[in-house]
Amino acid sequence: MINIRYHVYSLVAVFLALAIGVAAGSTVVQRSVVDNLRSTQGRIEQNLDELEAQNAELQERTGALEGREGSLIDEGPAALLAGKLTGQPLVLLRTEGTPGGAVDRVRAVLEVAGAEVVADVELRAAVNDPEVLAAAGSELGIVVDDGDPDQLQAAIGQQLGEAIVAVHDEEASERPSGELLPDTAPTTEAPAAESAIELEELLRQLDDLGVLSFRGPLGEEGVTTAGADLVVLGGPTTDMDPVPFLDGMLSLVAAEAGPMAAAADAALDEPPPEGEEARGIVPTVRGDGRLRDAVTTVDHVADFAGLSALVLGLADLDLGQVGHFGVDDGADSVLPPRRS
Repeated sequence: MINIRYHVYSLVAVFLALAIGVAAGSTVVQRSVVDNLRSTQGRIEQNLDELEAQNAELQERTGALEGREGSLIDEGPAALLAGKLTGQPLVLLRTEGTPGGAVDRVRAVLEVAGAEVVADVELRAAVNDPEVLAAAGSELGIVVDDGDPDQLQAAIGQQLGEAIVAVHDEEASERPSGELLPDTAPTTEAPAAESAIELEELLRQLDDLGVLSFRGPLGEEGVTTAGADLVVLGGPTTDMDPVPFLDGMLSLVAAEAGPMAAAADAALDEPPPEGEEARGIVPTVRGDGRLRDAVTTVDHVADFAGLSALVLGLADLDLGQVGHFGVDDGADSVLPPRRS
């Protein structure tokens, strides 16, 4: 007969063995987990070190590329673009909010290329103000259905485009050397062409109305304007929507003249805030079949490739050649093809 004490001892022994087994197993599992975590941490630290090294290398390479780009912008135009536009008169129209650095670079490269900006125009954000538009439309005798702001913008842009085309198409008036004008001393300077005077008057009128600002020698005696081409710096900008105005102007130019216009966009200094849209003219031109065939476009105009494409593209306009240059959608190539 088995003693009850034996049963008690047996049960205690079983539970004690289970407890020892659980404790031992738990210790093994814990050590395994710890070892695994340590191994993972080691790999992560190694990967982090490698990424930091790669990041440092990329920063160094980026700095070198930015330095080379800066050198190209400073030295490249004089070495490669000088004289490409000698004597070419230009009307430069830019939108308010276009990065100032891009505007300065475009002005500088056009000067090095030999072009003369006879009118430097900035389209103001007030072009989106219905009251400003209504006053401008009334002053210019423009009537649109229900005073629609976009239609008013387009109509004002068309009127400006028509005046620019007239300057492009009209030969400069000439006068025999030494011919006397009433109550003047002898002069060899030719008077300004009538179309240039009319364009100047329109620009000053729009300036007074707050639509744009204007400066330049346009309309002055002795300033050559015949054959003037149009350069539009459309942004992109978040400060305003210039597209209705610029689209109306370029549509008129495309319909009434041969190739004489280039539209360019510069990249924003910083991405637009969430919910805001950057508006540029280049996508509009490239997306319109008629404009695409008549107006040269350049995206990312502020870098050396863009500046070069703008100068070479303007030179090609006199040959009747239109192209689309850069890296964004709709671009044909980075630079115009070499012309013999």
